[in-house]
Amino acid sequence: MADIMFVGKNTQTSVRFAAEPVFNALCSLCLLSQDHLDNISSWVDATKQHMNDEERAQAEWACHASPFVKALAGASIDEWLPTFRALDPAEIFRVNAERLRVKALLELDQETVPGIDELMGDRTTYVNLARELQVAKGYGAMFKQEEEEQTFDEMSGGAVYRDKLANGIEHLWERYLKAEWPRVRDTVETSVKAFRSIQIPGDTLINQVTFITERDPLPEQWIPTLQTAREVVFIPSVHIGPFMILLDYDGTTAYVAGRARIPEGSTVQAAELNRSELLIRLDALSDESRLRILELAVSRGTVTTQEVMDALELSQSSASRHLTQLTATGLLSVDASERTKRYRLNARRIDTVCNDLKKLLGPGVRE
Repeated sequence: MADIMFVGKNTQTSVRFAAEPVFNALCSLCLLSQDHLDNISSWVDATKQHMNDEERAQAEWACHASPFVKALAGASIDEWLPTFRALDPAEIFRVNAERLRVKALLELDQETVPGIDELMGDRTTYVNLARELQVAKGYGAMFKQEEEEQTFDEMSGGAVYRDKLANGIEHLWERYLKAEWPRVRDTVETSVKAFRSIQIPGDTLINQVTFITERDPLPEQWIPTLQTAREVVFIPSVHIGPFMILLDYDGTTAYVAGRARIPEGSTVQAAELNRSELLIRLDALSDESRLRILELAVSRGTVTTQEVMDALELSQSSASRHLTQLTATGLLSVDASERTKRYRLNARRIDTVCNDLKKLLGPGVRE
């Protein structure tokens, strides 16, 4: 899963907030495939316990349907699915090729990026570009060539790809999410209302997004993408925990899902969101390894992934998962200015957790 960062002042970019039910639903389904992340949310964790291998694959497919939402973003999944099923398979192939090319133009040498017709006409060209992009973004180890080749064959083979995505999304929606969405929709809309009720502080876009996401500093993975966006649509999710997903970017508009919350300065009240906000951070503190990482960061000033691995005898994947969780919740801040990332305790966020707990429990808690 990616994080978000903006750099510099971009007066051309605007930020707006929306519930976007279809994007929201696809985000929730996509979260079910993120096995490399821990403690995303109670709904995700509970739902994953009931899923079989086929359903986990369907959750991964749901991540690829976002480029086809924009026209009906305000609709429901039940309203959107028939429209998606009616799309021309060739148009779906072209849109995906265009999305791949947009991303590649941001990350790679533009002169080496093939044109749309070349991408759509040759499987090797398409797969190689997808691999180069993953490597450039630091996810080369996660690239699966056979799956990418299969995707190309399905997209170029008529309605196979479209129907696979539609059937998988419909199944997961009906079985796991359709009854859940009415329960959380009011909470999502309350968060949207709260953000819309205030003037987002900050004289630069990066300061505004830092306020929106409470990520300071913001991770760097999305810099090339969002530097060029004309509009950023922030979509509050009840299921995403402390994480964020870039759902779609068409070269103009970026749809970003992040946690539903009540921002500072809003008069909108929502006790459920305040509790949820606190639980996200308490969950990050509920694991012994993560507590030991925080202790290590305090004693040494800063720690690296390798130092965490050595001190706690963890694998690289385990250390990375814990550091991702702590960074996403803001309990650790990261300095990525050097080749090796260094993590340090965010004392201000620790104070916030303690103060929020006191506020929740009321005046009965003494200093």
